[in-house]
Amino acid sequence: LNMMTRHAASLVKISFFLAPGMFLLLAFFAIIAGDGISIVFLGVAVFLSLITLCCWFFYKKHVAFAASNLLAALSAVRVNYGLYLISMVTSFVLWVWSVVWVIAIMGVAAKAEDKPQVPCSQYATDDYQTHDGMCDQPPNQIGMIVLLFCFCWTHQVIQNVLHTTTAGTVGTWWFTPLGDSAVCSEAVSSSLYRACTYSFGSICFGSMLVAILQTLEQIAKSARSDRRGGGGLLLCVVECLLHLLRAWLEYFNSWAFVYVGLYGYDYLTAGKNVINLFKARGWTTLIADRLVFRVLMFCNLGIAALSGCVGLIIGAVMGAGMESREAAAMRTTMTIIALLTGLFTSSAVLFVVESAVRTVIVCFAESPAEFQEHHPNLSEAMQSGWAQAYPTIYSPGPRIVV
Repeated sequence: LNMMTRHAASLVKISFFLAPGMFLLLAFFAIIAGDGISIVFLGVAVFLSLITLCCWFFYKKHVAFAASNLLAALSAVRVNYGLYLISMVTSFVLWVWSVVWVIAIMGVAAKAEDKPQVPCSQYATDDYQTHDGMCDQPPNQIGMIVLLFCFCWTHQVIQNVLHTTTAGTVGTWWFTPLGDSAVCSEAVSSSLYRACTYSFGSICFGSMLVAILQTLEQIAKSARSDRRGGGGLLLCVVECLLHLLRAWLEYFNSWAFVYVGLYGYDYLTAGKNVINLFKARGWTTLIADRLVFRVLMFCNLGIAALSGCVGLIIGAVMGAGMESREAAAMRTTMTIIALLTGLFTSSAVLFVVESAVRTVIVCFAESPAEFQEHHPNLSEAMQSGWAQAYPTIYSPGPRIVV
């Protein structure tokens, strides 16, 4: 995070060219190896490079503003590092809930094994066929759907409680000159309390909408994979539409819960404010958010890769005295464990940063004067970035006019 704070603008620029650069590197190695797929890699790399170059000429004026948003978010999180602890606890709770859910699924599946067999003609697939044209009865479908919905809903609620807590904490930092760096600071604890009490109903309602779409999407996916006759194309279209709608609603919720955490709005009022925000700011909000998201995504992957390399070294040291097969297994095991540990840990930390960035974007649109009063250096950097991106609608001083 210190590195991200010192080199925010450089990271935004690097994240732009990292993906096509990786494809060009893969194409280079494939050509050296004489692999026939090298032409495909090279074509994809050149195509991505051209697209990236075109996008760069359009987005480069937004880099300073996006970097200033990231810098402000990191500054807010660094003086409220109790958010990291809550993020780790949230990740642990999600892991425990996943284990409990898997045990419940196994129980439902085990209960189905006690049912008598029936003719396979009753089913559209042969997945449950054993012998003599008889099939085991599938698990209770209603029970499986209910469990799937409960899993999605609980996962969304837990994640959005963290998101709302982060929004409230960053909002407190925005409207006050100093932050409390204690683990259980008043800003963090009060924001968590509000998210788990007054705003919990709004969080549950918004999370339920996403969970319903996730459940329907999985039902459509399962029906498409199990169907032997016609209708597969229709189910594919339905699944695609549900996926797009669910992704859009998740993104909408990520902004709505910022307003819930900042002002304590109910979900519907928060949603109206999100619509007003996008009407007022248009693409400016989306561009800044997406540029920062690219940085966080590549940082997450970079930390995971670095952790995997450390795990490989540890595995090589631990397997030094073993036979070749056992040593290879040790290296593979330690690499996978380290890679997953780094991935999940960095995801938890960077999720807080992503929430903080969206909160900063909302606060800058709603209350730039307070930011100028309490954090003048960061405010000047953000206003300077805004002036570079939108010089025709920039107004000097503490407020931005759109």
